[in-house]
Amino acid sequence: MKKRKGTILITVLLFLAAVGFVLSQLGDFRFKPPVRRDEQFDLQSLHGAPSALHVEGNRLINAEGQVVILRGVMVQDPDELDRRGYFHREWFEQVQSLGANVVRIPVHPERWYRDADYLWRYLRPAVRWAGELGMYVIIDLHYIGNISSGAGEHMPDIPVDAATLSRDFWQLTARYFKDTPHVLFEIFNEPAEISEAAWRPAAQELVDVIRAQGAVQPVIVSGLEWTSNLRMYLQQPIQDRNAVYAAHIYPQHSSRLWSVWFGDLAQQAPVIISEWGFMDENRLEGPDFLRGDAATYGRPLLDYLEQNGIGWVACWFDDAWLPPMRTADGQMTVFGQFVVDHLRP
Repeated sequence: MKKRKGTILITVLLFLAAVGFVLSQLGDFRFKPPVRRDEQFDLQSLHGAPSALHVEGNRLINAEGQVVILRGVMVQDPDELDRRGYFHREWFEQVQSLGANVVRIPVHPERWYRDADYLWRYLRPAVRWAGELGMYVIIDLHYIGNISSGAGEHMPDIPVDAATLSRDFWQLTARYFKDTPHVLFEIFNEPAEISEAAWRPAAQELVDVIRAQGAVQPVIVSGLEWTSNLRMYLQQPIQDRNAVYAAHIYPQHSSRLWSVWFGDLAQQAPVIISEWGFMDENRLEGPDFLRGDAATYGRPLLDYLEQNGIGWVACWFDDAWLPPMRTADGQMTVFGQFVVDHLRP
């Protein structure tokens, strides 16, 4: 009898050890109950959302015929916001209170892959909250790397290739939000370690996938070199009448090249700087590409964007991810206050 009890105890301990190991590898073992799934986003109960945008020349125009220049901030992945207790309407109210007319929502592929209900659990409420608060939403598939080969130090370690996941993501997401006027689709966050010859057809394919779902909202297309360089689209733009182009410009990107990288294109098509920011008060701690300040980087950049009618999204509205707009106690960093000063009239 004692021997049998000992065997059972050892078995239980081994089982618990195995469970502990699995959980330690996952890193996040919150219980996520299933959520209600519907075929399309419910517009009938949504009130206050801004009207649909479309491209005319190098401008975005709303349904009332007015030029709209998008200016706002980027929040954390909704799954991360949820983990930290921030995924609620009040968080988006804080974004709106800054003066933002757009919020960029990054969806990390690994989080999407591991939660079959991600769209309904996170994107559905986030899009609703933003719309009710009068803001546009950019849904950003937050890959960093080569969509074709999978190369890139920031590419997720999941058993599905980037091209397949991207197609599947946009089929479902574009179909679900195809009639939602305040949503824009940013097809791939940062192409990196990829040639123009490989990226161009991949980008066109994702745009075509979105259009095949019946979605007509603007699509936001990234450039090369971690989305810093849009010059490839000057002579051969993406084949789509509602294409917008995104660049990410940080302190490492010399102002002498702004016109070459994105300013010239902004004379022909809508351009948005969907990431920018600096870490003035953390120069010794932050990565080199973020080391700048308002005087030498922030103010010249926003002046240039204003002169050329280019919209922007500052990142991050967060206290942990770099560069942070907030501190742990909810105050604004130097960078965060700079952003607020330029969002509010």
